[in-house]
This record gives sequence, structure tokens and C-alpha cells, in this order.
Amino acid sequence: CNSQLGVALQGATVLELGAGTGFLALGLARTAGVAMVYAAEGDELALDNMTHNVHAHGCMSQVRPVSWNWEHCQQIPEEIPLQDVDLIIGSDLVYPRYYSEVALAQAIGSLLSDRRLRDSVKLVLLLSDRALEQEEDAPRSLQGFLQACEQSDLLLDELLLPQDDLIAALGPLPEGRKVHDDPGGADGTETFFRLYEVRMPERAQRTD
Repeated sequence: CNSQLGVALQGATVLELGAGTGFLALGLARTAGVAMVYAAEGDELALDNMTHNVHAHGCMSQVRPVSWNWEHCQQIPEEIPLQDVDLIIGSDLVYPRYYSEVALAQAIGSLLSDRRLRDSVKLVLLLSDRALEQEEDAPRSLQGFLQACEQSDLLLDELLLPQDDLIAALGPLPEGRKVHDDPGGADGTETFFRLYEVRMPERAQRTD
């Protein structure tokens, strides 16, 4: 983040969308020097699991689980102080067969258009681009989300994702392969990881 986006994590307040088990939020709190992570999750079982993990790692003062199912309610939870947030992140949020890409795009639009959010705050997503079928020319999982963002007047800038960072996170590439196996899919499923900054045109349309 520091090099690509000019965002210092040390002492920052971060909002994570779709935090799941809290793995990333806990990592930011324990190793990156983040002051506070508001970890938003819409699945109640996952939220309970994350809350347990936060307590088990003694990070209650740095990671705050927040219930937010944007498919049911677009309103940003009151527990999230947007005026204090320095960075918004999310990873592997797009699963077309299970979750609504339109609702996700609308939730992102709600965040970026909120008047409490400072102009300097960046929203960054690391997403898996999976083939939805086994055919070579099959549609990919991000197509619907990208279209939903366009319909919500959101701009996506794809950022360079260094291969060395992927190898550090997922291990070396299998011999003769250009991409990693999908860590969230069946054995042998390939995926492309894509990093985006999402923004609104000059954030012209702000809401209270």
C-alpha cells in the first residue's frame, strides 16, 4: 500500500469489506501497525467465527467486527466512523452464483459518496477472476461486477500486482503454469488475481 497508493498503514484506521474469518484484519492489526480495523461481514456465522478469532488473538482493541449485509441493507452501519477511516479494502468478494454483484457495487457507491469520507481515502479491492465454466472461452466471474460498477458510475483503475507478492502469499507457480490454482476453488481451478482502486468521478455526488 505504501508504495503503490501512498497510504501509510502504521497507525491507520481501515475498513475491510467482507472480512470473513478476520484473517486479513488480524494480520493488519498484528503485523502492519494498523490502529483499528472495522471488519464488516454480512454472514452471521462468519461474523461469529471472526468475533471468536479476534478474542482468541487478543485483538479486541484493534479489530472491531461489524455486521453489514449490503444485500439486505445498503445503509452504512453506525458502528463505522467513516470520518476516521484512512483506507477501505476488500478481497475475494465476488462470487456471482452466491452473492449479488449489483448490491456490492451499490454498497461501494454508498461509501464513496458519503460526505463523511475524506477525499484522500482510497478503496482498494483484490479480486479473483475465475472462469465460470470449464470451456476455454467461458465467461469470467468479474464480468458482472465490472458491469455493475459501470452502471453505478464507479471508475475502476487496475493496479499492478507484482508476481513476487503473489508468490510470497500463495507459493511458487506450478511448473509450466502462468497462474496459481484458485485457493477458493476446486483442485486444478485456475484464477487470475486482479487489484483495483475504485473511485467516483471527482466524488461529485455526496450524501449525508
